[in-house]
Amino acid sequence: MIGHQNLVYMENSFIQRKLYNWLRRETGSSGVRKVASLHGAIASEIGNVRSDNQDKAIAFKGFDARGREYAVAVVADGIGGMKDGAACAALAIASFTSEISVLSQVGFSSPLAQMKQAAHFANEAVYRDYLGRGGSTLVAVLFLPGMPPIWVSAGDSRIYLQSGKSLKLLTTDDTIAGQLNKSGTVPAEHSKILQFIGMGKDFEPHVDEVEVREAHEGELILTTDGVHFLENGSDWFKSVIQNAPDAGATAKRLVEIAKWCGGPDNATLACFGFPFRPTERGTVGDGIQIWDAFGELDIQLQYNPVSREQPSINDRHQSPGKPPISDVDNVEPQLIEEDEPELLPPTGKTSGNTTPKKPRKSRAKTPTDKDTPQLDIEFSKKE
Repeated sequence: MIGHQNLVYMENSFIQRKLYNWLRRETGSSGVRKVASLHGAIASEIGNVRSDNQDKAIAFKGFDARGREYAVAVVADGIGGMKDGAACAALAIASFTSEISVLSQVGFSSPLAQMKQAAHFANEAVYRDYLGRGGSTLVAVLFLPGMPPIWVSAGDSRIYLQSGKSLKLLTTDDTIAGQLNKSGTVPAEHSKILQFIGMGKDFEPHVDEVEVREAHEGELILTTDGVHFLENGSDWFKSVIQNAPDAGATAKRLVEIAKWCGGPDNATLACFGFPFRPTERGTVGDGIQIWDAFGELDIQLQYNPVSREQPSINDRHQSPGKPPISDVDNVEPQLIEEDEPELLPPTGKTSGNTTPKKPRKSRAKTPTDKDTPQLDIEFSKKE
């Protein structure tokens, strides 16, 4: 029989591939989606200048090794001027998400270390495919019951804490201006990103917990620079957040105002309330539920024993320190996949007027698909 730890490492590669392909699907030019079970919302807007949207944002929830429900919000912004920004952002989120799922299921002890490890895993995944020629920012928040939220940051995307009448920037931009605590208009060379997901060596993400008293309630807002540029020299940003009745209104208003103010870049944000109130208990292997601004996705996985004559698992792309998946015996992953839902109607102009349409792809993905980022696990369909 195969050990549980090897099972979840197999699941990591499946989640990474499935989520990457889902994030690369065709969507509208703008979308806003409430996530009622997490008291939050996600919004994304292509803007008035860019021909495609290289921002990606999701929220997901799953169950840890103790059966506790947890939730994570993640925002990534493909770096302009580098290769395949949208693909890098999708791969960064897919890799980060799959690693969080694995670490939660194997009972990783420290939430701070868990977030840091997931960011390193994402950095390695993007670097392996792009060798430093492509990259993405990343900010994420982990919500656990009875604990303060944990956040991680790399690049110049941001996390804000709104509580009462206070709006506080939790992160520091990985730019010269950010390190010098300069705001407003700065020289172009001071806004260049110093570190990012996909840079390879010397990567060191910022990780910390949100310092709030247990009695306090508020929101955490994760933004790309196409949203938080509104903060420069204006009180609009703070005023909109403090006067919005809920997370959905916050998300919708901020991306719309960003577009009204010229829409110079893609504008994407995730906004979620705290403290986290889990809705149910589950078991390891229950899978994860994922939302973005345009739809939702359920990923589940179960295993059944099969004969040794089944196709073997290729461990060529295992990360350092991971147990080799080729040690797996007598098992073939049997996947349970939900049909992908219809997308929400675009709230702005359609993608047909802004970006070339991509050919529709079959839902039946194989490890040899060209858009699959070096994932070599073969899966058989459940009879």
